[in-house]
Amino acid sequence: MNRKFRNMEELKDYLAELEARVEKVEGKSLSGNFLKRSFQIWGYYFVAHLIIGTITGAIFAVLYLIFAATILGTFLGGVKINPPPTQEPKQQPTNSLCGGLYQEACMPTKTP
Repeated sequence: MNRKFRNMEELKDYLAELEARVEKVEGKSLSGNFLKRSFQIWGYYFVAHLIIGTITGAIFAVLYLIFAATILGTFLGGVKINPPPTQEPKQQPTNSLCGGLYQEACMPTKTP
């Protein structure tokens, strides 16, 4: 705030007004019971920490449950993280004689 003063009296009046305002503000903030004000401030910090702790606790609880389920699933053989790929059964090579007219040649013979 740029305020220009014409003479020394205006400056003195302005300073006296500012000093009165400062004393009034200090009187409001410093009045009252010290113990009441200190517990009020402590209460604000307590509630803030309670909210922050609840949120971070919930996040860590979810992460812990995911981690524990993964570890237990791996050790107990339940849910597998990366199951091995399933393999297709191997096809028997086909004989050119099998099928068609010569199916009897591919049939297993009974041994007595």
